[in-house]
Amino acid sequence: MKKILWFVSIFALISCILAGCKSAPKVVEDNEVHPLALLDQDASIYVCVPVSNHKNLVSSLLMKQIEGLSESNAMSLAERTGNMYVSLGTVKDRSRLQIAALASIPKIAVSSAFKKKNGWQAVNVTFAGKSFVYYKHVVSVFQVSFPSSKILCAGQNVEPLIQRYAQKAEIPFNPVTEWINAENKSNDILFYITRP
Repeated sequence: MKKILWFVSIFALISCILAGCKSAPKVVEDNEVHPLALLDQDASIYVCVPVSNHKNLVSSLLMKQIEGLSESNAMSLAERTGNMYVSLGTVKDRSRLQIAALASIPKIAVSSAFKKKNGWQAVNVTFAGKSFVYYKHVVSVFQVSFPSSKILCAGQNVEPLIQRYAQKAEIPFNPVTEWINAENKSNDILFYITRP
């Protein structure tokens, strides 16, 4: 539960960055990699939160995690995020958490928020001949990356997600992705437990 609360805090920080930006994309554009394709395929639990349909829930979580955040600001932040996909745990690592979401994130906002003076370190990586940056915090084991201006990734190790993005991964066809892909199925929060 602490890991999910940590993610909500990171999500809140990123949402604060987005407060002045245009609304987030609600669906994946044709030339963009789907965030669901970025998650590992061996997780125990998958969750999809179509944030635009659950703004009250997301804004309540944001207000709970960010002291002093007003209800109107929290709602504004939730409106700038599209579908969020989460994978939790594996047989070998029950604590693993991966997040990939649709969002509208200008590079200038990212570079101004994830500064060294705020405890963030930028790490450069190259996959498929393309350079990417991810950020790790001095206190947390979690990392954050923005492989494009429309995609957000977070987890203990974001390099596999970035690599799949660089390789233009496609959503694998299996029962998990068939159920959890909110664009095809539902406006509800969806769960899929692979090892009940």
